[in-house]
Parts: sequence; C-alpha cells; structure tokens
Amino acid sequence: MQKIPPLIALVFAVECVLAIAMLLTGFLPYLPETLKLLFHAGRESSVPTWFSTIQLALVGLLFLCLFLYERRRGGTAPGRSY
Repeated sequence: MQKIPPLIALVFAVECVLAIAMLLTGFLPYLPETLKLLFHAGRESSVPTWFSTIQLALVGLLFLCLFLYERRRGGTAPGRSY
C-alpha cells in the first residue's frame, strides 16, 4: 500500500476539521454567535468558503504551471499531431 503524500494528508485533515466544525456549529446551540458565523457554510465570509476558494485557486495555478511547462517543453495534447 502506498503512503499518502504529506500535503494531501494535511489538506484532507483540514477538510475534515472544517466539516466537523460546520456540523458542530449547526447542532450545538450554546456556541457563541461569532463562532457560528465563522463556520456557517452559506456565508461568503466563512472559513470553509475561504478555504475552498484558496484551494481552488491553488489547483488552477498548478494546472497553469503544468500547462506552461508542457508548452515550453514542446509537448502536445493526446490526439494532436501538430
């Protein structure tokens, strides 16, 4: 069995913590209102929303870097012969 890369394990762990925090803020009425607002998934200024936005931007940046690397190397897309 292959070992999970540390970065992937870290991102997965953060995703799990955010999911648990969102569930807890929805089911525990005695938490402070500020904490509930920070982890409310429907708000644009919540921690999960910002985390997902940054994660998506980093994935896009990674694909851009891969594209530029392949382009500089002279690679072509599968099925293209030019």
